[in-house]
Amino acid sequence: MNIVVDPIITTDEAKAMEGTYIPASYYKRIINTDADVYWNDNGQQRLLLHFRKKTIPDEMMNTAIKVFKKEASKASSLRGVAGGVADPTKMSQNVDHVVSKGKFRTRVAFKDGTVSNYYVSNKVNSAIAGYFDKPKVLDKHEVLTKGMVPCRTTVFTEKNTEAWESALPMLNLVDTYYKQMEPDTHQAQHKLASLTPNFQIARTAFSTVTVNLNWRTAVHVDAGDFKNGYSVVMVAEEGKYKGGYLGFPRFGVCVDVRHGDFLLIDPHQHHANTEIIPVTPDYTRLSFVVYYRENMQKCAMQPLQQQGGGKIKIKPVIKPKQKAQIGQTAQIGQTAQTGQTAQTAPNEASNASALSHALDLVPAVFPKRDINLNIFIRPDTTDIKVIQEVLNQNVYEKKFKIDATDKWLDLGGNIGTFALLALSRGAEVVTCEPESDNLYILDKNLTHNFPNGKWDIIPAAITVDEQETLDLYLCKGEYNKYRHTIFPKRGRSTVKVKNMNIRKLLKAGKFNGIKIDIEGAEIPILESLTEKDYDGVTKMVFEYSFDVDDSIPRFMNIIRKLKKVFSMVHFTKVKPEELHYTYFPAMTIVYCSR
Repeated sequence: MNIVVDPIITTDEAKAMEGTYIPASYYKRIINTDADVYWNDNGQQRLLLHFRKKTIPDEMMNTAIKVFKKEASKASSLRGVAGGVADPTKMSQNVDHVVSKGKFRTRVAFKDGTVSNYYVSNKVNSAIAGYFDKPKVLDKHEVLTKGMVPCRTTVFTEKNTEAWESALPMLNLVDTYYKQMEPDTHQAQHKLASLTPNFQIARTAFSTVTVNLNWRTAVHVDAGDFKNGYSVVMVAEEGKYKGGYLGFPRFGVCVDVRHGDFLLIDPHQHHANTEIIPVTPDYTRLSFVVYYRENMQKCAMQPLQQQGGGKIKIKPVIKPKQKAQIGQTAQIGQTAQTGQTAQTAPNEASNASALSHALDLVPAVFPKRDINLNIFIRPDTTDIKVIQEVLNQNVYEKKFKIDATDKWLDLGGNIGTFALLALSRGAEVVTCEPESDNLYILDKNLTHNFPNGKWDIIPAAITVDEQETLDLYLCKGEYNKYRHTIFPKRGRSTVKVKNMNIRKLLKAGKFNGIKIDIEGAEIPILESLTEKDYDGVTKMVFEYSFDVDDSIPRFMNIIRKLKKVFSMVHFTKVKPEELHYTYFPAMTIVYCSR
């Protein structure tokens, strides 16, 4: 249903309503079916909202309740206008009165006669997750005096990593809906979010989630949101209640957003909730606002400051004038005590410009690890993202740890993040990478950080095939440097690379750990390997690419094979009863151990 509305009050009149509560009777229209609503702006129609009923699976919404309800139940006094005019009865019990009446944030006088030297708002049940563009109170001095980046991971996401990750499929899904409904705006918002991949929610156009529990907001606008973007609103429910409509008083329209509904809104139009009326005593109305923080882009390519651990220093890489000619692969059975690199194959399609950008040192704190690394990257590419995923988010050690006695085969070496992680644990590693630009950075990173480490580099693709060379389809553009694939992709340039057979490699290397991230080439490898091929392998972790084949039955056949070898085979996001994987991103990580 397409709806066009005219403003019933001016912007100034809507602003005068800020901090007040609007009853349901004010609204001329309550929307509770699929609708696209636009408003007339001097002859131009502008989007107010897109609304779709029951588009988010119950399983995702129920997971969201488990993940966020407890956090949202904590009182917050930081919501300003949305919390209403400051009222001492909505603050701490020891508050006697507010200093500035009629304000949304104010100093307060306590019952013992003292006055606060800080400003607070009414307490509400609300929390933030994901990433935020304002520092913690304790870090403000560092931000002002030492240039520390104000952007940070929220406390919730930092301390509840697994819970947070279980909610990401829902956030990826609503990002997909946003992209489908408003592709141009999504593209602009996603481009900004991608400037700060360390503060971007799972490659989406979002940085932050605000979660509210049974809270009726007063009239406000979301001033911190990206000014040219949109926000997603969802609701998850337990028990029964009435009301809680999200209204836009300037237009006399409100929306009855319920469990599993999807709502995309212009957050810069004044909005508020109507009264929430309990029907059952123990009801839950958990609302989610998913958005991109406007000031997050100011942290792009600046020092990444987070809590704890040692330091990662990230440096730019300058393209060498010449590369070595084709050579022999390393002898896997005789791993050198000092780092050894087989010579790289030529790659006429190498992107010289991506490696020629100059960038000063970018220091980044490495959370919860007592190691120091100096990592070379290409600025403004996915290199920083792989550091975040492999080293900061620790995606490959969720179900087991890398030990000093391990010997790992790393398929898909990229710029060396997994190899660096394994070497930092004292393990041996043989890392395989076919693309020459990545090989150059991989070699530079391992040589610089572990000149005496036990590592080898094989400049080749690893497949089930026997041919000496094959075509590698290179990613388009300047940004993506980790999605090169041996599978044909229309419009991509190709380069010939060396190929090695996986069985020969496993037999020669005698590995006890295998890591695979090779953009779909893992599928035929996993289907081909037998129980005997896994002799001695006690740990394996791989990324399964559904964008190559979205068949869930094919994936489950591989899982059944692996369960004959490993006592633990763990994965998420895949529903075995479905035929096709339709979620974004089109991948899942599988962990196996004996």
